[in-house]
Amino acid sequence: MRKAIVRVVCAGVALCLGACVATSDPDATSRLSLETRAQQTGRAEPARPSTRLFGRRSVAETPVPDRFAERQPAAAPSVVVPQTASGKQLEYLCAVLSGGTTRRLDSAFAESFFRRTSESNLRAALEQWRRDEFADGPAEVQAVEDSTLSTITAVLHGKTSGRYSRLRLSTDRFGKISSLSLTAVQNYRPGDLAEWSLIDQRLSELGPGTSLAASEVGDDGPRPVHVFRADAPRAIGGLSSLYIAGAITELVKAGSLRWDEALPIDDQLKSLMGGRMQLEPEETEFPLVQYMTLLLGGGGWNGWGDTTAFDHLFARAGRNTIHAYLERFNSVPERNRPFLASMEYFRIKLGHDRSLPARYAAADEQGRASLLQLEGLVDRSLPSLSAAANWRLPFEVERIGYFATADDVSRMLADLLATSQQPGMSPLARALRMTDALDDVGSGRWTSAGIKAGSEPGILSMAWVLERHDGRVFTLVLLANDPSRPLRHTELTEVAAAAVRLLSHDGPRR
Repeated sequence: MRKAIVRVVCAGVALCLGACVATSDPDATSRLSLETRAQQTGRAEPARPSTRLFGRRSVAETPVPDRFAERQPAAAPSVVVPQTASGKQLEYLCAVLSGGTTRRLDSAFAESFFRRTSESNLRAALEQWRRDEFADGPAEVQAVEDSTLSTITAVLHGKTSGRYSRLRLSTDRFGKISSLSLTAVQNYRPGDLAEWSLIDQRLSELGPGTSLAASEVGDDGPRPVHVFRADAPRAIGGLSSLYIAGAITELVKAGSLRWDEALPIDDQLKSLMGGRMQLEPEETEFPLVQYMTLLLGGGGWNGWGDTTAFDHLFARAGRNTIHAYLERFNSVPERNRPFLASMEYFRIKLGHDRSLPARYAAADEQGRASLLQLEGLVDRSLPSLSAAANWRLPFEVERIGYFATADDVSRMLADLLATSQQPGMSPLARALRMTDALDDVGSGRWTSAGIKAGSEPGILSMAWVLERHDGRVFTLVLLANDPSRPLRHTELTEVAAAAVRLLSHDGPRR
C-alpha cells in the first residue's frame, strides 16, 4: 500500500514582540508584510532579535555579509517623490525609518489597518527594521519604481548600513496607509535592470541555463515583447502541470469531460510532497474543476501545487492525451515521453534503488515505457522520505523530468487563456488565476496577477499571467537550470520582478 505523507497545516495570525504578521488573505482590508535578509538567507543574524515575518521570497543560497562596514555606499540619489497621497506617506515612512517619532502612527495609518494588528506591534516592527536594516541611520529614497495616486513602490537605501529595502504601500480615500510591505533587497545596484538589455546581462551572469520570454496575449495570439534564450529546452519542474491542464481542457472542449464531473479520490493515485488531496479519504468525490484549481495553485512541494491532484488528473486524461497536447506545445516532446505522473517521478529520483535513475535516464523511449509498466522497476520502487527531506543538490536535472522552452510555455499559456474566454470555460479562467501575486507586483498598474512556480535543487521555473489596468494581458516565463549547483533563487526572482515592472510600462501593441 502506498503511503502519503501527512502534513499538519497550521494557519493563523501571530503577533509577537518585534514582529507584526498579517494574514495572506487577498481580500484583507489592510496588510503588513516584512521580510529581513536573515529570513531570505535562512539563517539568524548575530546580535539581532529573531523575527519571522510574513513574506513571499525565495531562499537565497549565498549569505550576505553581516558587517555594515563591508557595504558599498551608493551615490546620493536624485529622486523626485510624487506629491500624491501615497508619495507623501512614503516620505513619512522614510522619516520614521530614519529615526523619526513613532508615537502617533494612528495619524498616518488607516483605522482598518489596525484591525489586523496593534499600533504597538507596528511600532516594534518599524523600529526593528530601522535597527536591523538601516543600522539606526538615515534612510533615503533610492528609486520610485511604480506609483499611482493611491499606491507606490520604492527602493530605500540605508546610508549607514548600505542596505536596500523595497517598500510598497497603498492609501485609502482619506490618504491614510491601508497596506504596507517591506522587503530586504539583496545585491541591489542603483539603476539596475531598468532595460531589457540589462536583464539579459544579469541572466547571463546567473548562468547559461537561464531563459526568459515576455509576451502580450491578444486576439491574434501571443506577441513576443522580449525573449532571451527562449528557444532553449530546460527542465521545468512544477510547470509540467500546465500540460496536464491543457490535456484536461481539450477533453472538456470535446465534450468527453465536464468541469462539474465528480472524480473520486483513489488511494493508489495519492502522491507525495504535500497538498490537501493526499489527506482525503478514498472514494471522497470532488468536482474536476477543484482538482484543476489545486493543480495550478501554489503550495505543495516547492510550489508544485497539489501533486495528488496532478496524478488524479493525469490518470483521468491518460498519457496518450497528454502526449497529443505535448506535440502541439512542446519543442522536445520526445524528451518528455513517456510523460511522468508525479509519483513516478519521485519513485525514480528518490527510490531506494539508486541504480534506477541512471537506467531510466539512459533508456530510449521504449525502454523508459518498459520500466514504467505495472509491477515494473519504477512501480516497485519506494521513494525514500529521508532522501526527500535531505535533497539539497541537483540530481539528473537534464535527463529525468519534464522539459520545455520558455517559448513553449508562453504559447501554452496563450492557448489556455484564449480557451478560457470561450463559453463554458469560466472554471478554467478561475483556475488560471493560479497563486495571487498582485501584492508582489503592485496594484498600481495591474488589475490581476497570477503566478505558477516550481522548483527543486537545480531547477527554478516561474510563469506569470498579468492583466494591466488598460486591459492588456501579458505572460512572463522565467526558467533556470544548473545541473551542478543550487540556483541563486533570490537574484532570479529579482530579475522576474524587474521584467514585470518593464511590462507594466510596455508601449502600444505593435
